[in-house]
Amino acid sequence: MRTLLSVVAALALTVGVYADNKPTHATVNVGGIGGDFVAPPIQINPGDEVYNSLDITDNLAYNAGNGDCWGGAGVWGQVYDLQLVDEYLQEEDCCLDLVIRDGLGFLGTGWTTSYVALYADTGNCLPVESAFCEGDDQATSSATFTDPIFGLVGYRNSVQTDGSCCAPSGTWHIEIQPKDHSSGGDWYYAIRTTNEVRGCDTHLRDGGRGAGGYGVTTWTSAGNLGFGAGTVAQAVTVKCGPPKPRCIYQVNKVKNLTNLCGNATCADCPYARGDIVCTNECPNGQSDCRDTLKGTNACSGGTACKIKAGLLGCDIPPRNCKRCR
Repeated sequence: MRTLLSVVAALALTVGVYADNKPTHATVNVGGIGGDFVAPPIQINPGDEVYNSLDITDNLAYNAGNGDCWGGAGVWGQVYDLQLVDEYLQEEDCCLDLVIRDGLGFLGTGWTTSYVALYADTGNCLPVESAFCEGDDQATSSATFTDPIFGLVGYRNSVQTDGSCCAPSGTWHIEIQPKDHSSGGDWYYAIRTTNEVRGCDTHLRDGGRGAGGYGVTTWTSAGNLGFGAGTVAQAVTVKCGPPKPRCIYQVNKVKNLTNLCGNATCADCPYARGDIVCTNECPNGQSDCRDTLKGTNACSGGTACKIKAGLLGCDIPPRNCKRCR
């Protein structure tokens, strides 16, 4: 068992590249401002727990682990992005509220932020490549648990999300990824079990925000990567909550800047004209929102893109609204 973790750690020291997912090119306006509006899902019973597999840890039922962190502990200072998703079923529409994830590390430093994303299911236990909704830099709190299986430090990490990640009923794949760019040499694992069968296998890939290690940039089952058919990925729980009004904007201008050679090669700009983005909460209405958003995003090849977006209003974010980070 210790050998498996060592293999995963060694595997993660290779380099992989994955292009960041592009946002959906939305063309609708929001709420009563005009145009078509895709209403967000409203969970009937906010606070309901829709999935819980924490018994994997509580009953010491795990026997495998996979590197899973946006950050990690590279020997030469690398930042890693190893991603893992777990499948679950939502009986009703849900806005993510509280999510909990158990993980393992070496040094006991823990992590203070997490990246949370939902991926739709293709219908055959395979998640789509682009996140349906996502958020990062979300406040978390960590508590340790005893790990007698591998002798590592166990973390039970609670993430209170901002309520902006909403999805309709159906099968979803959730990613609750530690985000730690200054881990002080620690490394993190998602714990799995290969002893039970509860639906789909877990899926892994190399992300695009750092080095890889799995050798694939598309979602691939743990079994096909040689880690055993671990049909339960992580010890996690998912709770729903009510959506919250946010400042909502529509991108109206994207300008690709040139690199030193004068080439405008910013094909991977994360925003396009017509994209709907949401930012901070606006409990007092539109007065809490700036009229215009302006920013510059770095692209590969030494280029960048300048983005300008106009305020649509303060409203519940529509489905698939891109979170402006």
